[in-house]
Amino acid sequence: AHETALAIVIDASGSVSADDLSQMVVDAVAAVNATGVPAFLVCHDAEVFSAVWITPGMAHAEVAKHIGGRGGTVFHVAYDRVAAERRNFAAMVHFTDGMPCEEWPEKPANCRMAIAAITPQGVTEAVPENWRTVPVEGARR
Repeated sequence: AHETALAIVIDASGSVSADDLSQMVVDAVAAVNATGVPAFLVCHDAEVFSAVWITPGMAHAEVAKHIGGRGGTVFHVAYDRVAAERRNFAAMVHFTDGMPCEEWPEKPANCRMAIAAITPQGVTEAVPENWRTVPVEGARR
């Protein structure tokens, strides 16, 4: 049987606030726990600095330690890493402020659906039209 999995991409570039980044981790952990399916987490700025599987019940701090970066914003390196993981994903959720330093690339072929989760200060203009767009809630205190 082919188990379902998610791909979660987190944009940890310098234009994303620390509060938004923290909320992205909360939302990523919540998505995995709510669905009960594992997620392949790719964290990036202008390069990929972390690519790990997260599973239901994993501690928030365990996920947060994979966040680094804070440089420029390039999406294709993260999408290439998702594509290189040899399995199919039900969806890829990209947490981002929606401001890549390049044309927004197409979703990886191994992802059935693509969702752009845009931060409160972010922009949606560059999101490809075949993607769904959802807001990242403002960081909860």
